[in-house]
Amino acid sequence: MKYYIVCLLTALFIPMDICWANDILDIKNIEVDCKKNNKAACKKVGDYYLNNKIKAYAPSKAHEYYDKACNAFDAESCNIMGSLYMKGYTVAKDAQKAKAYFLKACSLKSGAICTPLGVIYANGVAVSKNEDIAMGYFSFDCSNGYMEGCYNKGLIYQRKKQMELAITYHNQACDALYTPACNELIRIYHNYYKNYDMAFLFAQKSCDANDADGCFRLGYYYYWVKNDHKKSSEAYAKACKSGITEACKRSGIQ
Repeated sequence: MKYYIVCLLTALFIPMDICWANDILDIKNIEVDCKKNNKAACKKVGDYYLNNKIKAYAPSKAHEYYDKACNAFDAESCNIMGSLYMKGYTVAKDAQKAKAYFLKACSLKSGAICTPLGVIYANGVAVSKNEDIAMGYFSFDCSNGYMEGCYNKGLIYQRKKQMELAITYHNQACDALYTPACNELIRIYHNYYKNYDMAFLFAQKSCDANDADGCFRLGYYYYWVKNDHKKSSEAYAKACKSGITEACKRSGIQ
């Protein structure tokens, strides 16, 4: 079983010119707000310089502004910097620096996010592997409505073959439309319980939330379980539009 730091690096790679205006005047105004110790503004500027590869790609500036936001007690910015160091993306890979950022994000008095710190304990990266400590961090986030924590709790229970508890926490995250948890429920019901009708329901839920993997699996269940080739093709086509090549083949899109 592999544990992942979720919704940190993945969230970074959304093209920012789609998400918000990115002309120079906007950035200059937001930079002014950042200088007033506005942590949200500092993070926005960091996002801009890291993601805007057409007009303003400048990783070193991004790091500077994420650091400012982190120092102003923005947990997400601390975790972004930790993720960059953990992955070696735009910086030299350094697990110890990653750990320091994750620890800071988790130790904030307000708005702490601890799942990334839990992940390194679950995987034994830069620390001795300890699933009990990891579970404590995941539980903290899960109880505070941070669904990645619930999801990772579910993964640990899966590893321990405690499937009922795994389902409980994956369900909690899936109900909040955190689709990796929905997709994990598909795997549990398909592989462990051989309950393909339940797997189908979670594939529907995942696909309805526009998850490409969920749509791909939904195409499979419509074809093999529901014997509905038309809906199968539609689900595969939706997965194809999200970049799954095999789904394009199965839907007849070349």
